[in-house]
Amino acid sequence: MPYISSVERIGYRRGLGEGKVEGRIEYIGLRLSLKFGDDALLLMMSIREIQYPDRLLRITNAILTSCGI
Repeated sequence: MPYISSVERIGYRRGLGEGKVEGRIEYIGLRLSLKFGDDALLLMMSIREIQYPDRLLRITNAILTSCGI
């Protein structure tokens, strides 16, 4: 299992554990910025507009799968 920093764990808990839209968006932003750096900002502009928890959960799952978590 890959190392997950404490900041990532907090974002993960906020995003998935509590089920809040804001927490999921925060977690997605953190993971994308770690992977893509400043290029993540372009993606996040679109992701912040998503207000459907099920869509954000699918995005989160795709990120977790692609990172091998």
